[in-house]
Amino acid sequence: MEYLDTKATPAQIQEYLSLCGPSVERIEKTGGDWIYEIEITSNRIDTVSVVGIAREAAAILNRFNIPARFKPPQIKTPASNPILPFVIADPKHLCNRLMAVVMDQVTVLKSPEYIKNRLVAAGIRSLNNLVDITNYVMLEIGHPSHVFDYDRIKTNNFLIRHAKAGEKITTLDEKTYDLYENDIIIDDGTGRVIDLPGIMGTANSIVTDQTKKIVFFIESNNSVAIRRSSMTHGIRTLAASINEKYPDISLVQTALYRGIELFETLANAKIASRIFDIYPSPRQNNSVNVGYRYLCERIGVDIPKNQVNNILKDLGFGIRVKENIIEIDIPSYRTHDVRQPEDIVEEIARIYGYHNIPSQLPPLVYLKQPEDTERLFQYQQIIKTFLKHNGCIEVMNYSACSRELLDSFNLRPDRHLKITNTISEDIKYLRQSLIPSLSRNIKDNEGYRPKLKFFEIAKTYLPADKNLPEEKFKIGCAVNTSFEDLKGLIDGLMNELNIKDVQFKAGKNPVFAPAMAGEILIGKTRVGFFGKIASIHAARLRLKSDVFAFELDFTAPVSNARLMPAYKPFSPFANIHLDLTVVHSRPFAEIVKIAKQKAAHLVDITLKDAYKNNLTLHLVFASLAQNLTEKEAQKELEQIKKTLSGDVKSGRS
Repeated sequence: MEYLDTKATPAQIQEYLSLCGPSVERIEKTGGDWIYEIEITSNRIDTVSVVGIAREAAAILNRFNIPARFKPPQIKTPASNPILPFVIADPKHLCNRLMAVVMDQVTVLKSPEYIKNRLVAAGIRSLNNLVDITNYVMLEIGHPSHVFDYDRIKTNNFLIRHAKAGEKITTLDEKTYDLYENDIIIDDGTGRVIDLPGIMGTANSIVTDQTKKIVFFIESNNSVAIRRSSMTHGIRTLAASINEKYPDISLVQTALYRGIELFETLANAKIASRIFDIYPSPRQNNSVNVGYRYLCERIGVDIPKNQVNNILKDLGFGIRVKENIIEIDIPSYRTHDVRQPEDIVEEIARIYGYHNIPSQLPPLVYLKQPEDTERLFQYQQIIKTFLKHNGCIEVMNYSACSRELLDSFNLRPDRHLKITNTISEDIKYLRQSLIPSLSRNIKDNEGYRPKLKFFEIAKTYLPADKNLPEEKFKIGCAVNTSFEDLKGLIDGLMNELNIKDVQFKAGKNPVFAPAMAGEILIGKTRVGFFGKIASIHAARLRLKSDVFAFELDFTAPVSNARLMPAYKPFSPFANIHLDLTVVHSRPFAEIVKIAKQKAAHLVDITLKDAYKNNLTLHLVFASLAQNLTEKEAQKELEQIKKTLSGDVKSGRS
């Protein structure tokens, strides 16, 4: 209420502020004060202060017919008094703006009760009037500040520079950190580090009960550098959280003048230097032009022009209206938040009230996708549906995996892309194959049901020299049933996609057992592998049963697939069905190939039964031109018999 003139009750402020601004989670009365617990979004750093909330509340309450007026801080400009020597240098302009002042005749006392109580209510420990004033200014105005003991800085010199590799710093909480070359520090001119600006001060320059002179210092930091240093060293302070989100650069002066005022009042301090203000690149005024029609179309409701103008004025925007276009000047505290017409739309909509906007869905618009993308999604759905109907369950694993999983499959981590700032060691290396993750899925679900079938369609990532990684879509499937079951899934999938020129041959892959590993080819192009997970990998994963898996390059099947099978005319004449039993001395695919080469009227061949080394085949003979006799079919069957080696038995079906 020191910055807000209104008769609104705390409950009304909570309700209406939550409707149109930052969410007030809870209010509580403590003594003569009301405490507001407010959730601030990261883009609204201007509301991380008492002044910012008061300004926001003034704009919102007026919309609900509750008169409210924002009262900006009334702070006098202090006069310089250059008595004590002091120098600040930032030769490389590492800070956007620096302000400081030396104050003498300081009296260290306990803070007044109202300051102590407000700090404690906000979760900040009260120490003494000097430290408490810096924290109070931060909460009140919205910009962090720092106070040094002038006499403990023997050189009377502040040099802003980058840290040197190997330098150390001991912070206020008496923890020592090794600095990096990207860290910005304050040097006293002798090489001694006296501050990690914007994050935390050091133990060697902190004020004490014997302090008589102080340096009150505020800087507008490079927010990216603050964030990087704070996260690298794990120093998460309230000051760092504010400084890394681009606080208003004009608040540097407001906070400094407010701090001087409090030091004079509560610590009997006197200004003893000139007021330093290093501001190499002053903020440029920004503006955005928006049409009334544009605003109303985006919001979905016609808002009167005078209401739009009043909302913008109450929020602190300067406006000039030219016909139906508003030229809007962005206030300094919204510089990094409001940059384009869409941001103005958001401001008008939230203050007008989302609850006042009709709940109507916009008309559906179909955006035609590129043909390749459309085909990709179309076949992805076909593949998923087929595998689902064959008892497989889709899984979605992380695109990254652990070193432990790679080691289990003898995959070299140094050949995988690594996430340098991973949040967990379990998701550190980008996958080049889906099979390890699918095998782990089998392991994680063993015991829940006897038969497990999992599949995944996802991207893999292959390193590329001096370029972004090569991303490949792959289909992976792992089962704990049988090799025949896995092979059946592959055959069925190819038939579902109407891909006919599919071949299987023996191959080598370090993931699979040498005796049960094969390659999948479409034409002469290898598109994938299949087989049984090698026993050494299964042992490392502690799998209880054998696991069989295949992995296909997703784009290859899709590029060869057909939505409809190629038309084959039906024979109007009778079919001849014959059986043939052969010794299993060669791959089934080779048997089929030989049979089709030797029998001109063979239209279909399938595996009927298998016993030990014997395969029983079912063959269908037919002609499109005439009735085929059994004698003619038997003659072609004899040609197949002569070619295939081993004992052969034949019979009529």
